[in-house]
Amino acid sequence: MNENRIDTDTAGAYAASLSALAYYPSEPAARTLIADAIAEICATAEDATWLVKRALCLHETWSTCGVKGLWQIWFSKHRPRNKQEWAIDGIVGSSEVYPDGVPSERGAEQPLALPQPPKGVVSLDTQMDSLVKRLAAGKKLVED
Repeated sequence: MNENRIDTDTAGAYAASLSALAYYPSEPAARTLIADAIAEICATAEDATWLVKRALCLHETWSTCGVKGLWQIWFSKHRPRNKQEWAIDGIVGSSEVYPDGVPSERGAEQPLALPQPPKGVVSLDTQMDSLVKRLAAGKKLVED
């Protein structure tokens, strides 16, 4: 095991946290493989905490996440650290759940809201406002 990774017991505790996802494997061998993947992905407890929290935010079931999803989540924030991880990144790519990649943690940016003119004013440009109101007056369908 790489000395720059979390130990298997710590990884096992983080893997157990993923049992909050529906259909998470109950078999010890499957959980061991998931813990091994977390230990391979994460160098620190902080990394593992982020990975598990992000997986729980993005997925409701283990079937939509899986180990492949854990790697996708990791690579959405981190660049591959070595040739092996470059290969893994090339394999995991996108998923059916997130074909355009894992959503940003920052969420969608809000569109720029331009200032609105006061009620009853068409434009802040007074000449344009006057012209539009004169044109509209000649197009009224119903009398006031």
